Amino acid sequence: LFPYTTLFRSLFISDQKTFFDKQRKKNISFKNNMITLTLSDIQIHTDNFIKSKMLDVFLQWLRDRNKKVNYVWRAETQRNGNIHFHIVTDQFYHYLDVRQRWNAIQSRYGYTENYAIKHWSHNPNSTDVHRLKGIKNTEAYLTKYMSKSLCSDNLGLKIYTRMSGKNLIWKYILDPAGKVNHRHERLITGRLWGCSQLLSSINNIRVLVN
Repeated sequence: LFPYTTLFRSLFISDQKTFFDKQRKKNISFKNNMITLTLSDIQIHTDNFIKSKMLDVFLQWLRDRNKKVNYVWRAETQRNGNIHFHIVTDQFYHYLDVRQRWNAIQSRYGYTENYAIKHWSHNPNSTDVHRLKGIKNTEAYLTKYMSKSLCSDNLGLKIYTRMSGKNLIWKYILDPAGKVNHRHERLITGRLWGCSQLLSSINNIRVLVN
């Protein structure tokens, strides 16, 4: 299961921050950001390749931009089988900068080529960035969001897997009557989550959840 304590560590050591939004021409306050990274074309590399050659490069960019950044990332699959990532950070990154950097990484491995042919641009809308300030009970929100679909095996339902196209492994959930429940997903190979070095080194934080 997703290690909730790591996510809570990120929240508890984050201070309220303020940045000046040039577009809105006003100060914006926030505590944590949620960044989502998606592939702009059908996945043609393994999950581990994308994590090591693309996600890790993006995370290094986060660290280069701000040495003090803390983050937790979580991998999921979309309906089309593509892997994508959710990253919670405690520092501000402008959505245009995030998109430009992720698309530059995608372009190295052919994921923006089809978009460029259709739109004459290598800058698809492949990312989402939003601050989490203002969401009630942020801790509960993030725990539910970051851990969804990890607990399917604990529902008392039968589960089996099979190979699909391009050697993708899919998980099917059977209901008590033996029928396939359409809530299925591709199993991700390798790690499902990770965090910054500082978060991984923090211990002995207790969290009370009502």
